[in-house]
Amino acid sequence: MKVPSAKGGKISTWVDEVLVLRVVECHPPQYRPLAVVGAACGLRQGEIFGLAEEDIDFDEMVIHVRRQVKKLGRDFVFALPKNDTERDLPMSEGAGLVLQEHIAAIKPRPYTLPWEKLDGRPRSVNLLFRWTDDKHIRARTYDEMVWKAALAQAGVIPMPTKDARGRRQYKTARDAGMHALATATRASRWPTASTSKNGRSTWATETLDSPSASTRTCCRRRMSGRGKPWTPGCPVCSPSQLTEL
Repeated sequence: MKVPSAKGGKISTWVDEVLVLRVVECHPPQYRPLAVVGAACGLRQGEIFGLAEEDIDFDEMVIHVRRQVKKLGRDFVFALPKNDTERDLPMSEGAGLVLQEHIAAIKPRPYTLPWEKLDGRPRSVNLLFRWTDDKHIRARTYDEMVWKAALAQAGVIPMPTKDARGRRQYKTARDAGMHALATATRASRWPTASTSKNGRSTWATETLDSPSASTRTCCRRRMSGRGKPWTPGCPVCSPSQLTEL
């Protein structure tokens, strides 16, 4: 499969499951689970950065999206997700396996930020993802050090050049941000999120029509007693694929 070169404008390749997997694979191992959650569950960047161990329900295979890491001026707070609304998202078996292994490896510890306002009441959660300084992940740092490097290695954007001071410079379009993973989850050929009357998220199952998945249904099907929470062979969600990342 030939990966289209980035020429500016909208990037429409995120519905390509092979390319999504490639971007996930190009993440450093310690941040790969973060990309898996973005690709398999459709969380926004700040919501992923704010995920805590207590938000992951392995019994019900659900992720409770309760907060985001939000920048206010030069500082950061924990805040409600976008639109000030908590929500639950189904978690595939593959994504669950990756998170279980990640939790066992890092043993999440309490991390504290003010709630909603800089002078807000401190709130502590067992944060799942931290930067190398042991603090929360900052969007700009992650974008420049991890995300853009993964895009370049995956062939989505050109490899970086260097400025006069030897610093890496990436040429990216606005639509090449990490939100593209969440957008892929909601794209027409991927399952789309909707909210039921009781406020819980449900998922529609749609068929992927890419050459590699012409007869396969997508991984994030609605959880039910009959259906499996993952699709065998899916490059984003199935355990056989994710354990190789």
